[in-house]
Amino acid sequence: MQVIYLVLSPYDKEQWDQMQRLATEKKLEQLPMFKQLLKLFITKEIFHFAELKAGLEAELALFAELTDEERKLTLTLTLTLTLTLTLTLTRSAS
Repeated sequence: MQVIYLVLSPYDKEQWDQMQRLATEKKLEQLPMFKQLLKLFITKEIFHFAELKAGLEAELALFAELTDEERKLTLTLTLTLTLTLTLTLTRSAS
């Protein structure tokens, strides 16, 4: 969940450094979707939310301790906040 926290945090030097460090974390290999999510925010490219949603759904399914409602809420919040952040960054860059 540190990945989600970092990508949703306001951009600054510390946030960028933490994302770079986390990207090299070996344990992140066990969570490929979160690794991909982090990569999407480290590389400055346009990405499609449909691909992100499918991957996040598959990744959240691995968390047996979450109920279906918790998975759905986590997915909705993550996608909503990611879209909001992306739009904010796009507007501030133009």
